[in-house]
Amino acid sequence: MSPDRRVLIAGESWVMHTIHQKGFDSFTTTEYAEGVSWLRKALERAGYTVDFMPNHLAPREFPFTVEELSRYTAVILSDIGANSLSIHPDTFARSHPHPNRLAVIREYVRAGGALVMIGGYLTFQGIEAKGAYRGTPIEEVLPVTLLAGDDRVELPDRSRPEVVRPDHDLVRGLPHVWPRVLGYNRLQPKDSATVLVTCNGDPFVAVGEYGRGRTLAFAGDCGPHWAPVSFVEWDGYDVFWAQAMAWLSGDAVSPPPWAAEREAELQRVHAGLQEAQRLTRACMEEVKRQLRTGMTEREVHDLADAVTREHGSSGPWYSYVVAFGENTLHCDFNHPPGERRLEAEDIVLIDLTPVFHGFYGDYTETIAWGGGGAHRQLIEDARAIEQATLAFAEQCSTPDELFAYCYQMIQQRGYRLLDHLGNIGHSIGPVAYLDGFIEAGNVRPLRGGWALEPFIGNDRAGAKFEDILFFQAGRVDVMG
Repeated sequence: MSPDRRVLIAGESWVMHTIHQKGFDSFTTTEYAEGVSWLRKALERAGYTVDFMPNHLAPREFPFTVEELSRYTAVILSDIGANSLSIHPDTFARSHPHPNRLAVIREYVRAGGALVMIGGYLTFQGIEAKGAYRGTPIEEVLPVTLLAGDDRVELPDRSRPEVVRPDHDLVRGLPHVWPRVLGYNRLQPKDSATVLVTCNGDPFVAVGEYGRGRTLAFAGDCGPHWAPVSFVEWDGYDVFWAQAMAWLSGDAVSPPPWAAEREAELQRVHAGLQEAQRLTRACMEEVKRQLRTGMTEREVHDLADAVTREHGSSGPWYSYVVAFGENTLHCDFNHPPGERRLEAEDIVLIDLTPVFHGFYGDYTETIAWGGGGAHRQLIEDARAIEQATLAFAEQCSTPDELFAYCYQMIQQRGYRLLDHLGNIGHSIGPVAYLDGFIEAGNVRPLRGGWALEPFIGNDRAGAKFEDILFFQAGRVDVMG
């Protein structure tokens, strides 16, 4: 409706008034906060000017006429109750009549505008039905009908939305399965609606038309707490909103240009890691072929360095780790290879980290030399834990989830996690650690390269196997 690509967002702010009771005494503090930043950045990146009207300003300042709203490509209502738009402060305090702005929004859409409602505790029906949009002109416009009471679905254990209409322009090119969410509003699609995404079988994204305008119901949140960091920082988040705005405005829908640039960069890194890890694996096979009883850790380290350089490596990005027997309890640069000799029945841990053409390889094997003796079971369990974690990776949105799954297996099998930093891996690419570690509390999205290396052990020895995973567009590839 508007030619100048401008969007109005109303809501997404709150005031917290806290009472601190300390024995006989108490005091209060007040804090103002907003949750609009991720959505606003996504829209601005798509080329839209965003006017943000927080909840405390909306009752008095939200537009009163279709003409005022017509300057906007779309109006987005997010976590703002119906009362904030239908009851003007002068109406409440002085009985002065004012236009019902819910009806104004309806007429704006009928005339060709676009309306988006985003879920939360005070949109749709919300907590204790205090959103109160049921039976209003807004429900008439939306592609969904609202429940009579509290419509929240809380998912503290998380659930993943799934695209059910991948052929629709609005979600074309997005992964079939999205990162996990912590909740949404339960909605019922109208017969005229098109449900694009579901969560637990309920509509998560639904679209429709009203008069000459278009509407979108997004049952999830645009920021925490229902939309965790792994959702709002997911690559598909800003692509979705860019394509949603294009569809709502009637423009041709195509992936934004920066999405193609980001995809090209991911493919470049994917190819680089794939080749670096292929060469690293080949080097490991050559080192194993030349391994002999009686060699020292230092001799095997020097052999690994020579082999990797013969294959074209410019050197290690992290010190190569070679350890035998009891020395396998440590796998870090603080415990360099020494003069411990390889025995006839022994355990061998080799961690290679060569750089090939600017990309990091990272591959570890633990070898049951001469059968491994008493260490054979440890080695078999280390391989099984790593392989099970690899298989589980496709179900994960965050390093935190991957860590929790793996750590539980380590404990169930009676082992300790030996990593000196307490993690089971790290991000990797042309450099390492940019997105942190696979550890408890890391809720950044899993994307690009990640080295998975659960290092487990008992009182006598340690073992680990390591691979590089690449997360992209809902797919997980094992490099090399």
